[in-house]
Amino acid sequence: MRIERILCPVDLPSESDEAWRYAVSLARAYQAELVLCHCAPESRLITSHANGAAFDGVRKALADSLLRYVCRSDPTTPRCEVVVVDSGGDVGETIVRTARERRTDLVVMRSRRSGVATPLGSKAEQVSRTASCPVLVIHPSESSNGDGEATSPARFQRILVSHDFSGSSELALSYALSIARRYKAELHLMHVLPAPKEDELEIVWNGQKKIKKNINRASATY
Repeated sequence: MRIERILCPVDLPSESDEAWRYAVSLARAYQAELVLCHCAPESRLITSHANGAAFDGVRKALADSLLRYVCRSDPTTPRCEVVVVDSGGDVGETIVRTARERRTDLVVMRSRRSGVATPLGSKAEQVSRTASCPVLVIHPSESSNGDGEATSPARFQRILVSHDFSGSSELALSYALSIARRYKAELHLMHVLPAPKEDELEIVWNGQKKIKKNINRASATY
């Protein structure tokens, strides 16, 4: 599995966003190109243009500002490009379209919400469901200070893969294996057995211990 281009949506100020730290770390690990994408509201660009600034100049000034901050924060940042696009009122769709146009292999973005109803946040949920490439959603880190700025390097130490033997879970496992090898992280595989039905043969459920032992043995191999 190869990751050659990573897209990371960023906000302003970028100090408040943790996702780009993971994107930088992954880009360095895979020697991939990093694309930082800022979805600017159209009203902000129009207002700046009305005040006398050139429309393209606004884009360049914002892109240069982001690029300077990232390179200053981490001098070992890999190849990096900053793009500023009009959100057009739908940030999620803009991120998906930009990822498709840039032919990115992975999108790394931060979740803005927590809870049962929308565990990923509305934009992250939209991108995860409609993007043409895998999406890694970063939740707010416990290692951040009160201002939301992370105080420790982004690393992967323990990875859990929920596997149901589908094609999607096989793809998730391949990414997890690759990341675990790159970061020397622990990899845990989990398969949730369905609840037994009344008319099912009892012998099927007598084999649970054997299934569990086989799964544990496979995990030790990885």
